[in-house]
Amino acid sequence: MNRLALSFTNRLRHGVGSVVALLDHYPKITALLVGLALPLAFAPVGWLPVFYLSHAIMFRLAWQHRQHLRQLAGLGWLFGFGQFFTGLYWIGHAFLVEAATFLWALPFAVTLLPAGLALFVLLAFVGWGWLYGRMVEASENDAPLPRLFCWLCVWLRLNGRAAPF
Repeated sequence: MNRLALSFTNRLRHGVGSVVALLDHYPKITALLVGLALPLAFAPVGWLPVFYLSHAIMFRLAWQHRQHLRQLAGLGWLFGFGQFFTGLYWIGHAFLVEAATFLWALPFAVTLLPAGLALFVLLAFVGWGWLYGRMVEASENDAPLPRLFCWLCVWLRLNGRAAPF
């Protein structure tokens, strides 16, 4: 019985390790797929573990590429585009109500709106990378503004007021 359990955990570890290696090898595809899956955590599906898993995967990708703001920007935009592309599917249905009048605008609405909204996610990823670089890699007196901003966010969060994140 003990050998069977040990064998199962070894196979599980190997399987999880190979999946993580695959996700690390293709970060852009991973960011897009994770973004596409994220709206499954919201209503009407409500698969809450997808929310936590997708954010954990994206944090891992952001952590791996924290030194390169361009890569962070690309990952953030792909994640945001996937999230809004899948999450805003219902907008396409609104254009089909009077299809003779508004069908021409459907491709623009379902692609350009998520692309534009994904810019906010891009800004969040780049802002995090910039703040991280300023706070960790700079000397202590070199980066007071990012530290003050992070301290203010934590203080607002702990005191129950609306925080900017």
